[in-house]
Amino acid sequence: MYIVQDEKISRYFSKTTGEYLLYKKGNFETGNYVLDRFENNQRKERVYYRKNVLKRIKEYDYKNRLISERFFDELGFPFLRRNINRETGKVGKIYLLTDNKQFENSSELCSYFLSELIEDRSENIIICDGPGSFPKILAAGFTYVKKYAFIYTNHINVRNKEKNKETYILKNGDQLDGVIVLTESQKNDIIRDYNLNNVSAISNFIEIPDVVNKPNNDSKKIVGMVSRLVENKGFVYLIEVAKIVTSIYSNVSFNIYGEGEYRSRVEELIQENGLENNFKLMGYTNDPNKAISEFDCVVSTSQIEGQGLSIIEAMLQQKPVVVFNVRYGPSDFIKHEQNGILIENKDTEKMANDIIYLLENEETAKKMGKQAREDIIKQYRPEMIMQQWEKVLDLQ
Repeated sequence: MYIVQDEKISRYFSKTTGEYLLYKKGNFETGNYVLDRFENNQRKERVYYRKNVLKRIKEYDYKNRLISERFFDELGFPFLRRNINRETGKVGKIYLLTDNKQFENSSELCSYFLSELIEDRSENIIICDGPGSFPKILAAGFTYVKKYAFIYTNHINVRNKEKNKETYILKNGDQLDGVIVLTESQKNDIIRDYNLNNVSAISNFIEIPDVVNKPNNDSKKIVGMVSRLVENKGFVYLIEVAKIVTSIYSNVSFNIYGEGEYRSRVEELIQENGLENNFKLMGYTNDPNKAISEFDCVVSTSQIEGQGLSIIEAMLQQKPVVVFNVRYGPSDFIKHEQNGILIENKDTEKMANDIIYLLENEETAKKMGKQAREDIIKQYRPEMIMQQWEKVLDLQ
């Protein structure tokens, strides 16, 4: 027998003992639902259906810890089973039932599939843009396939320590046809530090938007930032900058668009420094160009960058930018005092003074912003990025 809670949830019980047997949740009309099967009031399995076809079963121990998973094909037949370490949650042995194969871990399975899917010929190309997948590509044992790794983040963390996954790529870079990074400065450091001669710098593709006109609001100057609210964006330093700026111009507002786990700490910093009237945490925006249009200048106190796309977006909106010169990115596209201002990292007094200068000298700020857009378009136009890829991949 069963009891319906609502259109998505039902519970099933034994007619003879009243024992709890099943919990069912999902869209029953489409056949997309999940079943939890119980024995002695303990969950034994979680079963997944898609369009009324069995797709996956998770098995649990008496402490409700996941111990295995089984996967099923479009006809509902099992094709793969993998064991899960009940203490750590990590994947253990994997059994590919359809091929009668056993693998010690997920990496071995991925390498096997790569070797099955990709013929080992020189005209085939693999581009790995996830550092965690890199070891699997090496383990596939390709001799002729061209292999490239794309590192789109900094390989050094904010504490100036090597990141494990990214530096594993660099330390094994001589086994690749190429390593691709976003900036020339990162490329040069990698060549120097890892003795690689197959490193190229190719920027992210940059969308060239129309310039959004600034709203008519002359009552308050706005210094802006579009950023995730995370610690490495340097909000401690931004607060120091804001204290200096607002001590001279009390009507300046620092508007921050974005969300993140550091928001509560940013709010604390604002309150601790008495800046509630000069800071606005605007939340997430899906229209960054409109947000940027409100700013009189854009600031970045970030302590580490892969490239600095939010800065580039501001420059494309003809906004003067004042940026800490950190690795990597800003120095690749900012020409100091021509299309933006580069500040020695953590020099909050210099940053504050340059912001004040731009707010006081609107014509200089407009000229700098206009030059910024011209330079970014020239440096990062899409056809140039495509030509760089074609050259690196030897497609020309």
